[in-house]
Amino acid sequence: MKKNIIFIFLILFIVIFNFGADVTINEMKSRHLFSDSLDLLFDNNKYEAKLKLNEALSGEVYIEDIPKFLYYSAKLDLQLGQIDKAKESLNNILLFSAFNEDVETLSKFVDSVEEYSLSNFSTPNFINLFNVEGNKETFERFYTVTDSEVLNSGVYILDSQNKLIFKQSNDNSEKWIKLDKKYDYYSLSSDSKLDRIYLGTSEGLMYFNSYGPGISGVASDMTEVESSEGTPVFLVKGFDFISYGVDSAGRIIGYNPSENSLNIVGFDGSMLQKKTFNYNNMFVSGTVWRNYVYLLEYYSKSLYVYNIITNDVEKIIKLPYANYLDIDILPWGYPVLSSIENGIEIYDLKTEKPEKYDFEDKNMNSFRGNIKIKYGIMLMNDSVNFKVYVNRINSKNNFNSLNINLYGLLFRKDDLDLKVRFNITDLSGNNIEYLTKNIYVQDSGGRVAFGYQREFSRGDIYFYDSADSFFETGISQIDNNSFIIVSGNLKKQPEVSQIIPLLMSGSYLFYLSDTGDVNEILKNIIYTSGGSILITKDKDYIEKYLKASYKVIETINYKLYNPIIEGIKQTKIVLEIGDKKLSDTLYYYTEGVESGR
Repeated sequence: MKKNIIFIFLILFIVIFNFGADVTINEMKSRHLFSDSLDLLFDNNKYEAKLKLNEALSGEVYIEDIPKFLYYSAKLDLQLGQIDKAKESLNNILLFSAFNEDVETLSKFVDSVEEYSLSNFSTPNFINLFNVEGNKETFERFYTVTDSEVLNSGVYILDSQNKLIFKQSNDNSEKWIKLDKKYDYYSLSSDSKLDRIYLGTSEGLMYFNSYGPGISGVASDMTEVESSEGTPVFLVKGFDFISYGVDSAGRIIGYNPSENSLNIVGFDGSMLQKKTFNYNNMFVSGTVWRNYVYLLEYYSKSLYVYNIITNDVEKIIKLPYANYLDIDILPWGYPVLSSIENGIEIYDLKTEKPEKYDFEDKNMNSFRGNIKIKYGIMLMNDSVNFKVYVNRINSKNNFNSLNINLYGLLFRKDDLDLKVRFNITDLSGNNIEYLTKNIYVQDSGGRVAFGYQREFSRGDIYFYDSADSFFETGISQIDNNSFIIVSGNLKKQPEVSQIIPLLMSGSYLFYLSDTGDVNEILKNIIYTSGGSILITKDKDYIEKYLKASYKVIETINYKLYNPIIEGIKQTKIVLEIGDKKLSDTLYYYTEGVESGR
């Protein structure tokens, strides 16, 4: 405590002793250098931004600016792998304030990486955001709820009885996508990297592009992102296809009940794998998590865990007797079961037993139907009451299962407009949907109205033949939101100083291995980044897929209004889910604007 007091008085002494015209210029120059650093960061020049910040810190700094300089320095140090320096800066901020929401969030993120284990997460928290009703004011919007999917903050509901898909966007606008009446329709799934919705049918697999308010972007080949949903077209034809999901390598996994086979189809329509099962097995549902497909077997009341890499069933989990309807997997690997007898249950991997989930809204405990977990959302399809529950997912313990990161801010002085790039991701590296339902934006402590937009553009692709080379030097060279393909055996275990910059960059790591055998630490890094493990023969496929993929950039923007006082201002995004708050901050410098200008 004594050291803290001495440190603060030392700062005050420097500020008071040097107060004068020349020092004011030096302090103003520090603010300008600070602003230049932020511009460099927005342009993805992290190393240059850090050098410019160091130059700003070498001069005099206003005492009220010191915590801002320190926090920004900590963020840059984490992105550059200087973990100890970042921790020191975060600790020094607490000398000015005993509690800082941003510091707590960033510190917990570092702690979670240092102590990373899926066993840190167990009981989920499902918080209802809203419901989509089949009947609204006596008007029938859909009848049956065969399946549902969420993408671009829009809910797609498959009504197989009426041969249509009903869509409700985030702005509550509605749309009906009519389907060809000569086919039967089974399932919906999605791929956010391709901006696609997949539709399983009696004649094969179809797809169309997703769209929603606030969606924009132009790819590097000048192909515009679709401005509206297209007509569904076939990707593959000639057999039943019930889609169980899409993995992070763009492979669509589906079940053909006629042949009792599991089919894995590439984004380009290529048949990649096929696994035929004994006719004594009948699968009523399935889902994809990491490189596994969980299959719910009807007769034995068991979960068959199929490994995509080895093309074989790796494990069979026996369940207590119940009439199971559906299964999905939480981002941290716990199965969620839906049954007629018990409703929603969480299968505890430690006790190897399902435990009934108790909703805060007791009316939801009576739910019986299918479920879908993806992009930080759990959809619950109530086929009895003709509605879909849309719920946010988080973990109940102290570890955050979501991560927030602001990584670029542009302040346009001429029109007083701010644009912030950020991402909020889950443990699977997915950008969460319906994020505007849980965030608010503050400018220098006060809430502001903001606009939200999701931008699509082609991502850079990096190739590394040496995994060790990538973790030692490659991480510092990649741009944000990039795709990375790494091959070769990893001789040295990745360190926290190498893992954090990758996760903060929002880039996806894809690892090619001859056998698919990867140690647990590297496996967690890959899948938490939103990437995947593939075998070497899949190199051409994954390269082709990533060249067709988009990187997703989340942005918010808002305007300032005069008068504006000169100084370094704060833009803060707060993610609030239940009793949990996560926040992150970036800054901008303004020379001030007088009233009436």
